Amino acid sequence: MLTKKTKVILDTNTLLLPGKGIDIFSLLHDVMQEPYKLCTYQGVLEELQTLMIGQKKDAFNAKLGYILAKQKPLKILTSSSATHVDDDIVKKTGKNDVVVTQDRTLTRRLREKGVRVLRYQQKRFIFR
Repeated sequence: MLTKKTKVILDTNTLLLPGKGIDIFSLLHDVMQEPYKLCTYQGVLEELQTLMIGQKKDAFNAKLGYILAKQKPLKILTSSSATHVDDDIVKKTGKNDVVVTQDRTLTRRLREKGVRVLRYQQKRFIFR
């Protein structure tokens, strides 16, 4: 019998963390107690591309995050071009999924919906 893997959805600000020297993939591996598959939305990749054009520090972090997202086995989920990617995350994420984000507003919206949220804090990911 196949075990269904939990979708672990990475938000834009999570993919910026490797540019600050944080190995998000190892930390996720350490914290997840169940089989999982990494996912992100097309809108997240588009946000990273926009940030790559911006200020030097943000551009470096965004470029590194974008490259890692393309190199890692991330499933790219479709997002609506008519809405902000955070709205897609809230709308399309189920209670069995996990979202990894630093965004407090997004965290609050997801928690109200009953979705598990991981946040990087004190050198590790913590469920919120």
